[in-house]
Amino acid sequence: MVRILISRLSSTSSGSFLVSESPLRSHIPIQVPILESSASLPASTFTINREIPNVAEYTKEQLAAIITGLASQLTDVQVLLLARDGQITRLQAQLIIQNMHLLKLNKTLQMKEKGKDPDAHLQLFPGGFGCVLTNDDFIALQEEVKARKVAKEAQKRQKKAKKENKQVLLAEQKHQWELICKHHEEATTAYKEECVRFKAHGVKRSGWPKAPKCQRKPTLD
Repeated sequence: MVRILISRLSSTSSGSFLVSESPLRSHIPIQVPILESSASLPASTFTINREIPNVAEYTKEQLAAIITGLASQLTDVQVLLLARDGQITRLQAQLIIQNMHLLKLNKTLQMKEKGKDPDAHLQLFPGGFGCVLTNDDFIALQEEVKARKVAKEAQKRQKKAKKENKQVLLAEQKHQWELICKHHEEATTAYKEECVRFKAHGVKRSGWPKAPKCQRKPTLD
């Protein structure tokens, strides 16, 4: 039943998120449970403890009426059981859907909790238990937290300095490349003018100087 329910949910727009890997969002509401009232069916008077009548005391027509009444009562019991089975099945389906919703909600909360910095506040309840503020273990724990904070701040400053240095190097690299391009452009212009003069004086192309080559773009190495 669970497999069928999951396959049906994946084909709907309102329940497909429950079986997907997408995180739960605040705009997705929890499904309101539908509580059904008891089925309005006639109460059955059938009981298995009923005494078996003496057949000899009844006529054929009376026995037929008794059998018909028992069959009718059994039918009523069967209808009542089927109706209640349907109610139980629908309630179980709702429980499965709500459980899937809660699992996704729990997963989202865990992602939020993991994203928090455990050293951001004073740890008054390490391990979930209270402690004495003057206890040596508590003081040592706070010293560890303080040391981690100092290390994190130093790491942040180091990353910031590294980023700034990289930006300076990139700016210098860009400036050097602009100078190289400008020098190559000037050399190319002078080469073309010189080629025009050689051609005007009838100098063979084999005697012309080679075209200037552009230097490679500088790297950060």
